[in-house]
Amino acid sequence: MKTAIVQQNSDALYFNAHTLKSSSWALGIRGVADVCQTIEHMGQQDQIDDAENMLEKLHQEYQSVEEFLSIEVDKLLQLAYSYSA
Repeated sequence: MKTAIVQQNSDALYFNAHTLKSSSWALGIRGVADVCQTIEHMGQQDQIDDAENMLEKLHQEYQSVEEFLSIEVDKLLQLAYSYSA
């Protein structure tokens, strides 16, 4: 998406945002999907002037998900370890 924004390529921005939105919805990652939907609409309407700000918001949402998943994986590993000990 970053490349699409730099190149002012609204079609590529739309396609990439749509793809990530669909994958995020399928995985239940609503925050990421919601931001992707906004970016997708920006690409559809060829209004990508503010897309850089939305991309930053997307990055923040992704980091939140990554942190959450890391914590949950650690919990599962601790649980698995406790059963094997």
